[in-house]
This record gives sequence, C-alpha cells and structure tokens, in this order.
Amino acid sequence: MAPRKLAVSLLRYNLLASNLDKLNDLSKVASPNEEGVQNFKIRYADLENIYNDFVEKHVEIESLSTPEEFDSESHQKKYDFYTNLYYGIKRKYAELVPDQTSVSL
Repeated sequence: MAPRKLAVSLLRYNLLASNLDKLNDLSKVASPNEEGVQNFKIRYADLENIYNDFVEKHVEIESLSTPEEFDSESHQKKYDFYTNLYYGIKRKYAELVPDQTSVSL
C-alpha cells in the first residue's frame, strides 16, 4: 500500500506545484485596472490552501520514501523553489492590491 500512496502523493505534489506555477504566471500578467488583476485576486484566495497542501505532501513523500528512492537534495531544491515562489506571489498581490491590509507577508 505504501508504494501506491507514495505514487498518489507524488502526483498530488506535482499538481500543487503546477497550481503554484499557474498562479505565479497569472500574477506576472496582472496589472492595475485590468481584468488580469481580478482573475489574480480570485485565484489568490486559494494560495494558502495550495501552499499548505504542497508542504504537507512534501513531508508525506519524504516519510513514505525509502532512502534509495528519495533524492533528498533534489526534493529540497524543489521545495525551496516553490516556497520562494509562494512568497513572490504574496509580494505581487501586496503590490497589486495595496488597500488590502489583511495580507501578511
């Protein structure tokens, strides 16, 4: 059962990473007074859940993997990349929606 659970966790992890990529791409094309800002704001509401699930799957994959099948360095680089992306998205939101004081960086 562990190999199946690991495979499912990896698929979910990659899907969450893809969602972070898409949200980041959306933040790059959004600019003030454009439809892109509204689209970004709508998707931004999901950011915390996406990132929290991403972190959860990161830990789950590490715990389910054997040392032979887990490339710790590569996995950590991916985790670090998406953590930086997460904070970049939050920063972009704060730039585009400065009147939202509830945004915490």
